[in-house]
Amino acid sequence: MAYWMFKQSDTPIYPEGPGHTYVYDNMHSVRVEQGDLFIYLSKKSGGYAFTGHGIVEDLQWRQPTEQESEVRAISRIYTAIIGDYIEYSSPFDIRTTSKQGKRNRLALGIVDVNQLGWSRSVASLNEELYERILTLAYRQNSIPITPPQPAEYEILDAWSFVKRRHGLERFKETVLSRQGYQCAICGTRMREVLDVAHLSGYANDVENRANPANGIGLCAYCHRAFDSDIFRLSPNGVVQLMKKIGPDQIAELHLSNLSNEARRELLNGIDEVLLLKRYNT
Repeated sequence: MAYWMFKQSDTPIYPEGPGHTYVYDNMHSVRVEQGDLFIYLSKKSGGYAFTGHGIVEDLQWRQPTEQESEVRAISRIYTAIIGDYIEYSSPFDIRTTSKQGKRNRLALGIVDVNQLGWSRSVASLNEELYERILTLAYRQNSIPITPPQPAEYEILDAWSFVKRRHGLERFKETVLSRQGYQCAICGTRMREVLDVAHLSGYANDVENRANPANGIGLCAYCHRAFDSDIFRLSPNGVVQLMKKIGPDQIAELHLSNLSNEARRELLNGIDEVLLLKRYNT
């Protein structure tokens, strides 16, 4: 599986349906394959922003028409059929002329896009950068999120990466919103470090992977400690240490910053049966 950036402009060379098809010729790339992932980079109306992502569900090709061959020295025209498309509600800006664009470039580690080959209509991305773009786009609310309904709690391994990721982001946002974007253990409200842990294991409980009641909002520090069984949390907000941690002022601060009552308030909406089962395991 490869990762691609499909560029959009006000004057595309070939007719296409954004979110449905992307058309290019062998002058751009012949390496795109079925199952590859992509993200749109739009240059429309003077912008420079990511506007959507999805999967190449199918790839078709045809011979160019006589008129197309006269204009460009090409031998094949490809049509990427797009699936599992996620359209952004607001562009993810990476312009060098805007404050937000500069901040986003810094967060992505982007300096010179030409050195990355982004001057081409179809440019290759590495997995790390692709996932980093998606992470920031979700974090900045560029991608619309709605709470999952009971029929949507299941996330299958057979789904594409983008479909699984979107389901988990809906789960994550719903849990964090329920907790007021606060870690249930240490209380931090720094959104950049907030994540969500599953009470019932992700690998085995396929039917509850996106069930908000199966999630607890934690910061990255507390999440790692929770998954490593350094501590357990009861439905009444009591933290039980499973491993000696002292002397460690940072760990002690994380685990003692909130009162049991404050933690209990943050657990509203959680499945207490699942939490208690984990606590007593």
